[in-house]
Amino acid sequence: MIGVLHQSISSYRHISATYGQTIINGRFVTTGRIQNSGGTCYFDLDAGEIVGKITFSSGSDGYGNISDKPSDLGDINATEGTKLTGIADSATVWATWGTDIGNEPSDLSDINSGEGSKLAGIDAGADVTTTTIDGGIITTGTIQLGTGATIKAGIYAGGTSDSDIRFWAGDTFANRATADFRLTESGALTATSATITGTITATGGAIGGFNIGADYPGFRISLKVPEHIRLIDIAAVAIAGPGTELKTIVYGIAEHI
Repeated sequence: MIGVLHQSISSYRHISATYGQTIINGRFVTTGRIQNSGGTCYFDLDAGEIVGKITFSSGSDGYGNISDKPSDLGDINATEGTKLTGIADSATVWATWGTDIGNEPSDLSDINSGEGSKLAGIDAGADVTTTTIDGGIITTGTIQLGTGATIKAGIYAGGTSDSDIRFWAGDTFANRATADFRLTESGALTATSATITGTITATGGAIGGFNIGADYPGFRISLKVPEHIRLIDIAAVAIAGPGTELKTIVYGIAEHI
């Protein structure tokens, strides 16, 4: 017999050619290959190999009866002796830092000692926040303004201290804490030159030679006089303004000491 002629399917017949022979003699079956219907899993007795996925079901002692099954890593990769490439001998699988593994990294230099306090390509202290645009809202960590590589102003969101600079102008990002114009987290404003119009409310500080005090109903001023000058015949005159407003004029004669 040269093969098996199968039934007709869509006007075609398939033939399975007979290869070799199978002899059944008493308790002996002599053949070349035993395989599944798809040919994906088989025992090739002529070549001495098993191909395909073989599962040993729960409760089966089949795997335990394999005499040359691997018992350690050396059986799997003999060239590495008692370890696999990159896995140290006696390494703990699924280990946790500080429990099964010592010398866990505490900073970036432990991971990449050649870079010290930074990883390759990431400078120390680099801004690693993300920028998102959602409709009319832009969320980011830092905005810097300048021409080319020259930064002269910006907005910064990093840090939580009252002294952290939020807005600055007149210097670089690194020197924002000493820029000519700067505004801190707590609202402290520094400007080397300013023109302010409208109403100013203050309970302390100084404007020119006048100190502002908060313990007088309305305001109090004290005049700063150079050490070599003294005032004599000092007088004060209260002048009525519109309504009940009083304006005080302080005057005197300056004498050189």
